[in-house]
Amino acid sequence: MKKNLVLLGLITVLALPFVAQAQDLDETAEPTWSSVTIDAPFVIDPYVTTIGVGGEVDLSDFDSQCVGFTDSAPSFNLTVAGTPSELTFFLVAAEDTTLLIRTPDGSYFCDDDTGGNRNPQINLEDVTEGTYNIWGASYTATPQPAYLFISENVGSIDRVVEAGFGSAFAEVGDVLATETPGIVTALDIERQATFGTIDLQSGFTPDPYPIDLVSGAIEGSSVDLSQEDLGAECSGFATFAPDLALDWSGGGSNLRLFTVTDEDTTLIVRTPDGLYLCSDDFSGTNPLIDIPNPVSGTYHLWVGSYVQGTNAATILYISELTNVDPSNVG
Repeated sequence: MKKNLVLLGLITVLALPFVAQAQDLDETAEPTWSSVTIDAPFVIDPYVTTIGVGGEVDLSDFDSQCVGFTDSAPSFNLTVAGTPSELTFFLVAAEDTTLLIRTPDGSYFCDDDTGGNRNPQINLEDVTEGTYNIWGASYTATPQPAYLFISENVGSIDRVVEAGFGSAFAEVGDVLATETPGIVTALDIERQATFGTIDLQSGFTPDPYPIDLVSGAIEGSSVDLSQEDLGAECSGFATFAPDLALDWSGGGSNLRLFTVTDEDTTLIVRTPDGLYLCSDDFSGTNPLIDIPNPVSGTYHLWVGSYVQGTNAATILYISELTNVDPSNVG
């Protein structure tokens, strides 16, 4: 059943800090999903990433204000360079979730349903530079996927979701829909993939698995991604045909896709259920996309060029590891 939004308008909900007896939370541990450094002001706002929530650590053991289960290590680390006036964090998932944030000064902020209809929202004022450790928790220990939104602007979840994914999503629940949400695009999955099809299953080697290709090859990057109704905000120029088709046999907790090149590229993935995911500048100008609990089926991938008509020799990496990314691969 889709969830209807509870609109918050321009109301600012300021989470109150507490001191957690967080002996089982380890902010020094490598994040279970990923991390990013963002300069303020944000070039892309909101910043959107996928994480997994759930785990064996019961947050209510630390403070009665905070409920849910998570991992000991943070789900995601955000390092802020510069000083935005405030930051807003949203967690969007199909089930009930909780969001816990540790600020650079050691304060903890926790929220359950402020974002409306079981979605957590935390607004932080007087933001400082440094690393924000973020834990996503669920009401059960069973892991599940979620979208984490980070914005410099205050507003309702519906506004931030639309900014991050486009007006094709009328409700937060649509973000996690299992059916194609009426997407219209010039990207054509019926065309043969330019660089072929590969078959992989969980546990593949080598990991990461490298594939040499060229961004925007053949047709010269003719599809303007910013004009496409992908259901996801995207930029750059891609070809009509996919660059690669990945036949995934299923299994695994996460599938990580990223590119490494000297030029500015964009990565687009169409999942087997018709959802489009897009990334531009995860590490420098290299994109990265995480797909939690990837289902079996064909994933169509495009590597676009940020500048129309340009092509760049690129290495596409496929990995199940969460500690490898464009900055440290190889």
